[in-house]
Amino acid sequence: MNTYLLGVGSVEITPQIGVPLVGGVAPYPSDGIATRLWVKAMAIGDGSKTVLLVTMDNLKYPPSEEAVAALAQATGIPKEDIWVTASHAHSCPYYLDYGEDLQAAMISASAQALADRTPC
Repeated sequence: MNTYLLGVGSVEITPQIGVPLVGGVAPYPSDGIATRLWVKAMAIGDGSKTVLLVTMDNLKYPPSEEAVAALAQATGIPKEDIWVTASHAHSCPYYLDYGEDLQAAMISASAQALADRTPC
């Protein structure tokens, strides 16, 4: 029986009140926080290979070679073993509005997931 190592990590990306939100007919400024938004990562491996899944609470996140390359460089996981996606949440900032903060959150959540790996 194979033993797998699994770890998870998360970084909150909830915007400040007043930030424009998308997911409706037109962007509108937030007037409160109903639900916190997160970047979450899961690292799964068998001791010889590790794959990384990174997801974020956002309307969308198109495939980004730059983000995957940054994750590969930060984690040492090959680019072909990294997947980045979004939950398709409404009432969230446009992903480009996060700037470098979103990539930093993805790297931080991924580092947490790698450090958190335990046998399962």
